[in-house]
Amino acid sequence: LFLAIGIPVMFGLSFVDYKFYRRFAWMAYLLIIMLLIAVLLFGKNLQGGQRWLKIGPLQFQPSELAKFIIVICMAKYMTDHHEDMPSFVRGLLPMAALLVVPAVLIYFQPNVSMLIILCIVFAIMLFIGGASLSQLGIAALIGGAAIGVLLFAASYRESRITAWLDPWSNKSDAGYQIVQSLYAFGNGGWFGQGLDASRQKLLFLPYRESDFILSIIAEELGFVTVALLIAAYCFVIYRGIRIALSVRDRFASLVAAGFSSILAVQVAVNVAVVTNTIPATGQTLPFISSGGTSLVIFLAGIGVLLNISRYTEPRKSRGESYGKHKKQKQRQQ
Repeated sequence: LFLAIGIPVMFGLSFVDYKFYRRFAWMAYLLIIMLLIAVLLFGKNLQGGQRWLKIGPLQFQPSELAKFIIVICMAKYMTDHHEDMPSFVRGLLPMAALLVVPAVLIYFQPNVSMLIILCIVFAIMLFIGGASLSQLGIAALIGGAAIGVLLFAASYRESRITAWLDPWSNKSDAGYQIVQSLYAFGNGGWFGQGLDASRQKLLFLPYRESDFILSIIAEELGFVTVALLIAAYCFVIYRGIRIALSVRDRFASLVAAGFSSILAVQVAVNVAVVTNTIPATGQTLPFISSGGTSLVIFLAGIGVLLNISRYTEPRKSRGESYGKHKKQKQRQQ
């Protein structure tokens, strides 16, 4: 159902001029703040978190949309105030204020993993947007300290960190999910057990259809397929970065870079979780996990990238560049 919604949304947005988002960025920001407040007041509590709004037969997770709207608003501010970015008062503080309100609302859902992704993307956008190294250092110190406090503010987060450090010592309780994920990777080997031949998806591995879908792919299709899938993600991210570098408009460039950063960070987080490189979080694997809101939003992001790509300038060959340079030299003579 969500794929049937997401594909038309992607194609539709590919024809919407990206300048539209710049005009209505602050309106979209107010809308997402209202939606995040509505989640806390009227949201549906599932799996220990109040993160979803129910609209008719559909469930919608506003925090997924918040990532992209914050990127658009940051891009607008950094474009409108390009000369102010090296300033602490006119550069870093307004950008931080932009992040704080939705970040606090997302924290109280609670959804700390989403908050961490937002902070990482925020830092990347600051770097791309021209913030000074001192600003980046201050942001990293404050953000790192805040995240450290939040991680140990609840006992269940502390148990996740303990399970991450040594999942085998408590493999029937806190470390159960990670151990089952690692079993899936081990069972798959290089080429997998075969399509639909996974044992771990038979109620052994929790969230096998969403957060841990990559473990099932590894078990059924093997490490080679997982490597090809990660390579496909890298290609999409690379193309997004190329689009960001090739377009002249600063706003479009920042939006393309921001969307690419969100995709890169979320893929990296999901892969790191299922391989026990970082503690378990609740983040989906873009385009593949069963999270409906995530699928629609990421497809919408691809649609925006496709529209921006229409304004990129093709790279000239060496021959063309040399010919142009030679003609200019002859005119000067």
